Amino acid sequence: MLHKSYKFDIIHVNTGGVLFQTILAVYAHFLGIQGRIAHSHNALLGERKFVTIINWISSCCLTHHATKYVACSELAGAYLFGRKKAKEVLLMPNCIDVSKFAFSQDAREKIRSQFHLGRSFTIGHVGRFDAQKNHVFLIEIFRCIVKMDPTARLLLVGGGDLERKIREQVEQYHLTDKVIFAGVTDAVQDYLCAMDVFVLPSLYEGLGIVNIEAQASGLPCIVANTIPIEAKITNLIEFIALSSGTKVWSDSIIAYKACYDTLDRTKVYEIVENSPYNISYLPKYIDNLYQ
Repeated sequence: MLHKSYKFDIIHVNTGGVLFQTILAVYAHFLGIQGRIAHSHNALLGERKFVTIINWISSCCLTHHATKYVACSELAGAYLFGRKKAKEVLLMPNCIDVSKFAFSQDAREKIRSQFHLGRSFTIGHVGRFDAQKNHVFLIEIFRCIVKMDPTARLLLVGGGDLERKIREQVEQYHLTDKVIFAGVTDAVQDYLCAMDVFVLPSLYEGLGIVNIEAQASGLPCIVANTIPIEAKITNLIEFIALSSGTKVWSDSIIAYKACYDTLDRTKVYEIVENSPYNISYLPKYIDNLYQ
């Protein structure tokens, strides 16, 4: 916790919502800390009117007390700081160790063998089980896919409070033998290699860094149009409106089944490696931020 007895030149708040960031920025200003950096990683959409008003008031206060504004995307910046401050927001991409996510045939075979996937068309998702990630809709999409391809599988990586609810939904639709709950892992890159298509129907995202990881792995991505356009660094991403319905989503996803065997998953790696999302660019961003 900040205390007036500590001497800081800069405080960089890199987590939390509008209200949390505002409180810290105001307190840091009160303590006389000269550099007060607010950092936005998310972009909530469709909030309740009351929440929107509270966030707007907090945002106005935050932009008054912070000295620098940072965001992982334009959408995330607009959410936390307002569109009037757009020109003052420093965009800092969420960087990854791109080399870690390069496609590996060995990793693919290992994970597919572990979960007995064989040659099944495997749709994948990585994300915690909460409302933001929209697992309920994902299961609805997969239910539609199974009607077209009964051998299809859904590989879910992650954990969270809503996992039980999603398991119940899977049981209700009699998909228990087709949906794999892989749990939390430190080897996300191996699971991405095992997938044939990555799907992210999130209600909102600041960027959706897992999309960058999936692209580095050469994995086709079908994502919601709530995902900021900055996440598109290759031609592997297709954006679809959540309002389009399960039929449009499932048709777009299953279209990749016919072309997977002709897909060279190592081909786009260099594009991601040379993008601003490579962790090798991070020191430059940090130097610019803390000047």
